[in-house]
Amino acid sequence: MAMKPIRALMLPNKASIRVDLIAQVVAYAEGVGILNDRNRMIGWIEIYAQDEAARADHFDFVLETLNKLVNNPRQAEQPDWSRLHEGTL
Repeated sequence: MAMKPIRALMLPNKASIRVDLIAQVVAYAEGVGILNDRNRMIGWIEIYAQDEAARADHFDFVLETLNKLVNNPRQAEQPDWSRLHEGTL
């Protein structure tokens, strides 16, 4: 059974953002910023992994997941953020 598309995205910190407000996703040294159409940050996903390979994997996962959501919001599904806890201290 296919999941129903979401209208709001729940972030790993349990904050919620309306999908239609997300205009841009930007990688920073410590995490990924979610920006609206006015370039104001409306969300943040911290990347906690210390291991370089795990950290790169977490960044790739978050960026790819959010990029898919931005490019096709009508097909958006709630991501499983549990993967971000792997490789953290």
